[in-house]
Amino acid sequence: LAGDLTAQNFVATGTTDSSSTTTGSIHTAGGLGVAKKSFFGAEMEVAAPANTGLVVQGSYDNNANPKFSFQKSNGTYASRTAITSGHVTGQIKFSGYDGDSWHTNADIYVVTSGTIADGRVAGDMVFRVAPDSAAGAAEAFRLASDKTATFSGVVSVDDTTDSSSTTTGSIHTAGGL
Repeated sequence: LAGDLTAQNFVATGTTDSSSTTTGSIHTAGGLGVAKKSFFGAEMEVAAPANTGLVVQGSYDNNANPKFSFQKSNGTYASRTAITSGHVTGQIKFSGYDGDSWHTNADIYVVTSGTIADGRVAGDMVFRVAPDSAAGAAEAFRLASDKTATFSGVVSVDDTTDSSSTTTGSIHTAGGL
């Protein structure tokens, strides 16, 4: 099929997996515009030239903002059910290729905590990094749902400001230290 295609509904019945921009059931040599919500199955990969990538852009005349949203439920798309404590609701993963395979060198994810109830889903935000001496990422920092920050390593402040009161210096607090 060549040229422009205008249709109310377009269904591609091919089941060929895509491994590049020129393979798969649907491919285009130009851009692809989608004016409404799109659904992607198991995985979506963006192959981009150097220093480019996925952009979420919005232009508004008020205080609205573009967003990248992760949503998690149990059940199916047609019949959702509540999640439980300990479920990861979203993750951003950073990986590097070692010449043989991809390895996670850092990630950020949110895991539910506490009691899940109507109108209430608490979550902890977890930051993990892979040290030079290990093959996988390990937890480095957790911001818990009660706003407690837990560091799994040394906290270093690279500032030499002298302190002359409880509100000056490199570290200060409104409570005890």
